[in-house]
Amino acid sequence: MNAKDRIIETALKLFVTKGYSVGINEIIKQSETSKGAFYHHFKSKDQLFLETIDKYFFNTIENTIILEKESLSFSEKIHKLISLNFASLKHLNKICGEEINYLTIFSSYINFEELKTK
Repeated sequence: MNAKDRIIETALKLFVTKGYSVGINEIIKQSETSKGAFYHHFKSKDQLFLETIDKYFFNTIENTIILEKESLSFSEKIHKLISLNFASLKHLNKICGEEINYLTIFSSYINFEELKTK
């Protein structure tokens, strides 16, 4: 796993358990990366939070591709969307364990217009 993915995965675990208040230094330490690596991939904790939420909760690119496929019927699109999102939730449980409190991470989304729009 590359440094960016390790940072995102670690941030997900910490955001889910501690909320947005987790510090960059803790993310860096637990992801076993450097501060330089963090800032190489992310301008700020805000950007990391947005990318983490997007990656693990919205799957926007995959969802858009499925919805735009004219060759699929409505029911096929729904089935694929449910399957894709179920796989995502399964992966989340694998990363964070069975004790995920989604409210912890989503309680911070109010501060991000981009997330409210999605």
